[in-house]
Amino acid sequence: MKRNLGKKLKTLIYADELLLMPQCYDALSARIVENVGFKAANLGGFGVGVTLGHAEHLLSLTEMVDVGRNVAKSVDIPIVADADGGFGSALHMQRTIQEFEDAGIAGVYIEDQYYPKRAHYFKGIKHTISAEEMILKIKAALEARQNPDFVIIARTDSLLAVEGGVDEAIKRANLYLNAGADAIFPMPGGAGNLEDASKLAKEINGPACYSISEYKIGCSDEVMDCSVEEISKMGYKMLSHPITATLVAADAIRNVYKNLLDCGRTGINRVKAKEIRNYVQQLKNLDDHLEVEKKYNIEK
Repeated sequence: MKRNLGKKLKTLIYADELLLMPQCYDALSARIVENVGFKAANLGGFGVGVTLGHAEHLLSLTEMVDVGRNVAKSVDIPIVADADGGFGSALHMQRTIQEFEDAGIAGVYIEDQYYPKRAHYFKGIKHTISAEEMILKIKAALEARQNPDFVIIARTDSLLAVEGGVDEAIKRANLYLNAGADAIFPMPGGAGNLEDASKLAKEINGPACYSISEYKIGCSDEVMDCSVEEISKMGYKMLSHPITATLVAADAIRNVYKNLLDCGRTGINRVKAKEIRNYVQQLKNLDDHLEVEKKYNIEK
């Protein structure tokens, strides 16, 4: 029987408490998010792309869905996946929704950037498709989903886009909600400033997601330093950290292997290593596997 994690996600979005959705980029990181105690996780394109060996704007639908399937089946919390611009036109959007839904994902972000995604987006130069074209994509997404509880979050990059701004972001957000989107993602990566963030939360007529990427072009320090409590007080219903796990993992791996090259040792504390190894084995349900071997007499 399939789990209706979309329904669970909707319940969490409309709850009184701000829904925290930390980043995962594979099954292990997703299990850590769940084990620590979070109720949902965000599977972003940036983390998946670099893990597979290329940048996000070169990521394909099937690559993203394959990772999403492994992540979704490894945990019991809702996973929200990055679906870019639906990987093409409204027609491609329909296949995108069906693939993610079949993979067990609870909901997706779909954005009003051009597709194929442009590399200059990562330098802070953003262009958006027309609101009218995005509305058609949203309607195509809604028509394609089989489970009415599958969550469609419409993301607008218009806040910092060429010829955009906070008023344009608010306008588009409300148009996208009127078109049937379940929620809005108006500040990708924490772009903008605190004044913009507050105005967006107040004037968007539906649940909105705040996002913090630790560092991104167009982000002010005051936006990046906001606490969970401050973001909740502004009126946001979701908080995403879309690249945190990738940054932390890359830094840790770089440091330990640099130490190995420079000093001839990894420098990992043996007691700590044992603790982490045991923790990871627990996340992989090793004890359950050992019990199966014992039950069926395949220990030898």
